[in-house]
Amino acid sequence: MSKARQQLWEEMPPPPKLKIMNFHEFEEKVAEKPLRYLRNISQVFHDMIETYLIPQEDKYKDDPERIGYVPYNADPLFVEDTDYPFFPGMIFANNLVTAAKTLKESAQQNKLWVFYGYPGSGKSYFLNALLQKFETYTYTPEGFCPEIVWQIDTTKLDEVEKTREHLEIPCPSHDHPLLIIPKKYREPFLSRLLANQTEEVKNRIFSSKEYDWLWKKECCTICRSLWNSLYPLLKNRDDIFSMIKVRPIQYDRRTGEGICIFGPGDKKTTEEVIRDETLQGR
Repeated sequence: MSKARQQLWEEMPPPPKLKIMNFHEFEEKVAEKPLRYLRNISQVFHDMIETYLIPQEDKYKDDPERIGYVPYNADPLFVEDTDYPFFPGMIFANNLVTAAKTLKESAQQNKLWVFYGYPGSGKSYFLNALLQKFETYTYTPEGFCPEIVWQIDTTKLDEVEKTREHLEIPCPSHDHPLLIIPKKYREPFLSRLLANQTEEVKNRIFSSKEYDWLWKKECCTICRSLWNSLYPLLKNRDDIFSMIKVRPIQYDRRTGEGICIFGPGDKKTTEEVIRDETLQGR
């Protein structure tokens, strides 16, 4: 190894390791800090905005002509550790906070945000800085966003040819681990798990629209098929949870992991779009 390369490895820190925990460890973390570990992507995005957009003292709070906007320090979100800083105005920062809060608290439906502006108005700088900080946030303990990883122990299965001891299958939809519990059993399970939490926390989780996804959403069809296939093959039914591991989702816009960006200069798809007016009109 050359001296230059040796010095490079000494200067360059190793990439952060993804800590994979078993389902029992995850249960304990949910019981201890449910508001951190029971979050979907919309809630994590809102908490990231709340972490990096820091409200400042309003010097004009007693002014009768005050318009009611909160002054924010946006440097931690849009300036620090970014290649191309973005400097939002007060109205823009307040609208961003409101939009993130609406996304978090409203019913979980497909939504599209459109940022419109003239060339050179800072749309790309804004989006790049926002996504870069979101990636950074998901590497922190506060930005932990869990997903399912199956580690199937073939030694625990009956009547199955055991060619390998373990098979590792990550969830293609990055589903929250608690979605693997069938919907009809999810609420009583969490009621027991969160028995020691305050009434305020339990009311927020069980009653607010923010957590509708936890009660209405199903896990992906692949995870459900694995559950349905493995469940009858196990000698001990609880062994199915020993095969479910939890790891943080990692987002990377450069490789398209969890974030995809289409720019005006990108080539349009050459594949023919198949349409069925009868089905689409239903």
